[in-house]
Amino acid sequence: VFSYIDRVVFWKLAHWLARKYRTGIASLMRWWCKSPKPGQSKTWVLFGKTNHGKLSGEILYRLVGQGKKLFRWRLPEGNPYLRTET
Repeated sequence: VFSYIDRVVFWKLAHWLARKYRTGIASLMRWWCKSPKPGQSKTWVLFGKTNHGKLSGEILYRLVGQGKKLFRWRLPEGNPYLRTET
C-alpha cells in the first residue's frame, strides 16, 4: 500500500511541477530529482527560500519501510513526506 502511495505522489508531483514550470518531466527530473544512493529509490528535492531569504532544499522521503502506524480520524500533525529532524 505504501509503495503505491509513494508512486502516486511521485508522479502527481512530477506532473504538477511540469505544468507549473511549463516544461517536460524529463527536464524536471534533471533539476529536481536527487540521484539515489545504492539500494535506495530516487526522490524529489524541493527548493525554496527560508524566512531569512536563504535557498534551502527539502527531500521528500518515502513511506515504504516506515512500518505501520496507528490510524486516527484526525488530520496529521505534519506532512509525512517531509522529515523534521531536530
